[in-house]
Amino acid sequence: MCGIAGLWRRPPGRGVIEADVAPLRDALRHRGPDGHGVVVDERCGLAHTRLAVIDLSPRGLQPMTSPSGRFVLTYNGEVYNYRELREALARAGRRFSSDSDTEIILHIAEVHGIDGFAQLEGMFAFGLWDRERRQLVLVRDRLGIKPLFWTDIPDGLAFASEPKALRPLAAPWSLGADRVAEYLAFRHLAGEEAMEPPLRTLLPGHRLIASDDGVRIEQWWKPDRRRTSDPSDTLAVMAAAVRRQLVSDVPVGVFLSGGVDSAIVAGAASDALPAIDAFTVGFKEQGWDETDRAAYVATALRAEARVLHLDEAQYVEGLGSAIWHLDAPLNHAHSVHLMALSRLARKHITVALTGEGSDELFAGYPRYRLHLLARALARVTPSGVGTLAHRLRARRPRWARLFEAAAADGATAIAGNAAFVPADEAAQLAGLADTGSALQRRLAIAREAQRAALGELDALLELERRTYLVCLLQRMDRMSMAVGLECRVPLLDERVVEHALGLSVRDRIDLFDTKKPVRRAAAERFGRAYAHAPKSGFGVPLDAWLRGAGPFAKLAEKVLGEARTRERGWFDAGLASRYLAEHRRGERDRSEALWGLLNLELWGRICVDGDGPQGAQA
Repeated sequence: MCGIAGLWRRPPGRGVIEADVAPLRDALRHRGPDGHGVVVDERCGLAHTRLAVIDLSPRGLQPMTSPSGRFVLTYNGEVYNYRELREALARAGRRFSSDSDTEIILHIAEVHGIDGFAQLEGMFAFGLWDRERRQLVLVRDRLGIKPLFWTDIPDGLAFASEPKALRPLAAPWSLGADRVAEYLAFRHLAGEEAMEPPLRTLLPGHRLIASDDGVRIEQWWKPDRRRTSDPSDTLAVMAAAVRRQLVSDVPVGVFLSGGVDSAIVAGAASDALPAIDAFTVGFKEQGWDETDRAAYVATALRAEARVLHLDEAQYVEGLGSAIWHLDAPLNHAHSVHLMALSRLARKHITVALTGEGSDELFAGYPRYRLHLLARALARVTPSGVGTLAHRLRARRPRWARLFEAAAADGATAIAGNAAFVPADEAAQLAGLADTGSALQRRLAIAREAQRAALGELDALLELERRTYLVCLLQRMDRMSMAVGLECRVPLLDERVVEHALGLSVRDRIDLFDTKKPVRRAAAERFGRAYAHAPKSGFGVPLDAWLRGAGPFAKLAEKVLGEARTRERGWFDAGLASRYLAEHRRGERDRSEALWGLLNLELWGRICVDGDGPQGAQA
């Protein structure tokens, strides 16, 4: 795992020199404590900061040049099938100078060209300079596990693992109300847009090719839905994926949340390794602490259990650093805990396995059941139920969400399923008259999935894979790489993805149970009682903290009430203060909206204004 960056200029302007690229590299040093480098070749410069995981020797340093000298590569990630690819290349007569997976990518480029990258299995983002064709190729993995941002510059483009490296190069911008509304509703933006308009993300499964002929973007991977899977194979498929992703020349551990996904990962890793460390988060607030469930799994596996306890004051202290590293308003409250847990883990390991991705593949979130129930109700619900739903929001928000989804058409219900804040309320906070602005990009994806003849639940999961999952993966990458820890997601292994897509809806979810094959797999290992307990995760008691008199409530009251927030004008500060008062009086749970509003303004101060992590201190 590493940091990558680069600069490409089209003719007839001046070429690239090392001084142009070095600032991009230096902005990413936290991602690569084990080495750094820059290679410049006329119109292209590539930079790299290294976290050494495979082949720790200097032979693995980057940017790396191919044996013929034609290609130069800066690469971030892991290719889990690199040994199989190496054997095939060796049979074809290729010779190697290192034991790294980086070199394999260069050999594939020389033998098969860029279409050969479809052979790569893993998580990756890289930039490849072709000296012969004078062509820069950017590639991102199938699911967006590794980040890749890019921006136009006056005479070319620049790319990097994180926005902070590109911000000094970006054109002046202002934040549109549509972006604000979408963030407040969903905590992230769909599609290629970043929060800062000049910056874009290369979409998962896509590649960008920049040459003298211009810049074009192509999709190199689409999910194959033609196969049929057997749900009884789920545990074996997942366990095999974990074993594949244990390849490492440094210590490996596991993040254990208390839920079934990380338990399955921990179990498979424990079977394959002589010993394993497990890391989890604990809370003093009743109903949020999962340490007992995590301890149950750790004891069953004879794993070394290490527990992090983070109180409210420590949370506020770490909030600014988490925002600075994400380079965006936080998409999840537990980002602060994830970074603290990564810091604890880094004292013992360099690679952590996580259970991320199972919910989006196997339909694990309770809100997916809400969608099934809502669409069933839609067939029998009388007109006017939408008005009833609106009236229920204050006191019965779950019933309101159900009736709102029942009153909407299928695509709208799909698009709004993941909303933390109703789209119309988000639009009102952002000052938009068009309440549908927050839904537009998700509606487009939902309708595209419907046109592809996917059923409603499959269309919903397709939307989740392309939006919500990507944002979770970016949070995981940024919070772990802040401290030089590599996080892997074996439940998003290509074989697990293919297996999940081959299951029917009824094999995955019904009105009574979610991610059914995964729960059956967990029951085989840890018992039925454990497997069918309510969903667990690294949650945060925002509701209680905002109602209290502690440091988090004080920070929210201070930031939302300051003139600086009003003058920035990204949202209606008066309405935000009213939300906070309503929440503190217990009239309505506004914690989700308040979390988004607070983080949006803190991001403006920390990243856009340049205050740095200390900008979140009360």
